[in-house]
Formats: sequence, structure tokens, C-alpha cells
Amino acid sequence: MSFTSGTDVTRYLQAWGCDLFLTTEEEQVRTVLSANAPTMFKGIAAALVCNISAEKVDLQSDGSLSTVVKTMDVRHETMTLNISQWPKDQVRIVFDGDGVLFSDEAERVYKNHGLEAFRQSEHEKQHIALPEGPMHAFALKLQKLREALGEDNKWRVRTFLVTARNGVANERAFRTLEQWGLDIDETHFLGGLNKTPFLVAMDPVIYFDDTSDHINRAK
Repeated sequence: MSFTSGTDVTRYLQAWGCDLFLTTEEEQVRTVLSANAPTMFKGIAAALVCNISAEKVDLQSDGSLSTVVKTMDVRHETMTLNISQWPKDQVRIVFDGDGVLFSDEAERVYKNHGLEAFRQSEHEKQHIALPEGPMHAFALKLQKLREALGEDNKWRVRTFLVTARNGVANERAFRTLEQWGLDIDETHFLGGLNKTPFLVAMDPVIYFDDTSDHINRAK
């Protein structure tokens, strides 16, 4: 552990052998993930830690939410339902797709040219793997960790992909994971549905997303 009196801690990430850097300072995340970042940051995933709201989630009959989710309330809601429980002490990690596990290449097509252009582009490139995103290396290292745990203890870490992709865009996502050799336990293609009810059901330890709206709803 390093105490730096408020100076930039990123200079020590390589020395610590860091795989995942979490911080409340947005500029530090940008520095580590920048395309122009020094080689000392290569292979290091970074993400911004958001504050958790103290308000309780209120699920409406139509599935919408009137407020945001607090971690302790997610567990309470899950326990009151007549469904199977997640194993005790299991670490569940949720990744968004484009801009997180994958690069934002396809996302930029959608933002700049619209949904139909995105669908056409993904159809034409369905057999071409997406470029790596900022969490790619971390996800592969998680996989190695699970392999090291062995089959009897593999359950201790469970991974999820929760993405707005749907329809024709699914094929490229599956092809990308296959070419990377990356096994994700659960993959959810939501097609624009609100992610928060799914996150409530998953009750993750950590959730990576590049869209502030999704993060704010899931707090």
C-alpha cells in the first residue's frame, strides 16, 4: 500500500503489478486508458468509482424504477423473493459490452450515424472480432484466476455481460468472445431495456459501464 499525500498514484501502478485501478478521480482514469498513455499503463484496466445512493429501490408494476439501487437493499429484495439464492461468498462481476469489454468502435457508429447504420455495420462485420476495450485484459486475467481455482472452486467468481445489443448485433459479440477465448458465465442482450432490474437480480460486487445514465440508475 502506498500513501502519497495526495500526489498522483498512477506512477506506481506498474510497480505494484496492478491489473485493475479503481479511483474516484476521473482524470486518473483518463490518463491510464488514454491511447497516448505511456507503455507503463499497458494491460491495466481502470474505472471510475461512483458514490452509492442511500435511497431504496422502488420497483413499479411495469418494471420501471422510481429511484436508484443501494447495494444492501438489492440483497434484501433478493432474499424476499421465492427464487434460488446466489452462493454465499461468490464474487459476481458485471461488464457492459461496447466501450467496456469491447472498444467503442461500434458505439461510435450508432452515435454518429444512427441505429440503422449501426445494424448494417454490425451485419457486415459480424465475422470480424471487435477491438479490445478497456476491461478486456482484466476479464482475461479473471478467467485465469478462475482456472487456477479449479473446477470445484470456479463458482467463487461469476462473470456477466449485460449489453444493449440485440438481434443482428449479437453475432459479432459472440464471435468476439470466441476469438478472444473469453468465457463469460452469463450474457444478456437487452435491446435497450433498463439494465437495473437485471442488476438487482445479479447483485454484483462491481459493475462496469461507460454510460453515466446506466450507472446513475444502478447506484
